[in-house]
Amino acid sequence: MKKLNLFIVLLPLLGACKFATEPPLPIIPPDSIVITSVTIEVTATTATIKTTVTTSKTTTVTVEYGVSSYANTANATPSPINGSMSVSAKISNLTPNTTYKYRIKAGANYFFGDSTFVTSNQLQIGDTWKNGIVISINPGLLAAPVDLTPTWGVGLNYFAAKEVATKYGEGYRLPDSTEAKLIKKAKDMGILTNFVDPNYDSRGIYLTSTEMTGNTDWVFYIGMHTSLNGWINKGSSASSRAVCSF
Repeated sequence: MKKLNLFIVLLPLLGACKFATEPPLPIIPPDSIVITSVTIEVTATTATIKTTVTTSKTTTVTVEYGVSSYANTANATPSPINGSMSVSAKISNLTPNTTYKYRIKAGANYFFGDSTFVTSNQLQIGDTWKNGIVISINPGLLAAPVDLTPTWGVGLNYFAAKEVATKYGEGYRLPDSTEAKLIKKAKDMGILTNFVDPNYDSRGIYLTSTEMTGNTDWVFYIGMHTSLNGWINKGSSASSRAVCSF
């Protein structure tokens, strides 16, 4: 009788069990992180990295990148995440025709990748058009034939350079930070010559028209003889080369 009673009790339990026809949802182990389906889209100056991240707790996702190290960081969107989500990170202001290392970082210590991507090369050697030199074809960008000529002291400040840039023709202006990197690449390849090197600074700083958000007294600069770049006061002296879109 004990066995019969036990059998009768188990029947409704077995009938309610649906694991045989409806598998349970996957369980994410505590503190686990899984990164899959990494794709990357590149242009001459940008890279967009897309991936899927699955995690069991709220986790911040970033992309670390650089030419020789992982010194730079780009935040993913969305971030932070929890569960399984598709995220992407756009890296800007890259140098054309250059190999970059990158890896995806989730949380404090989890890394995925140690891979590379190569930016495309938009530079055209020797083409001239409308009083300028073609250095980019997508989008089309002309550089003035020479640097802006210093009008006082050893170089131009931002305000003077902004006015002088227009002397090359309609549409000429100071480059933004991305365009300045195209100019530097063209210089390194020997496409652009006749550079003004201010005596006060051997780095050959180039002012741009990009203003720091919330602080209009600063602009972005790029060192034409080094890899240095950053923010500099608009009143500082520096050389620059006007550009024009076409």
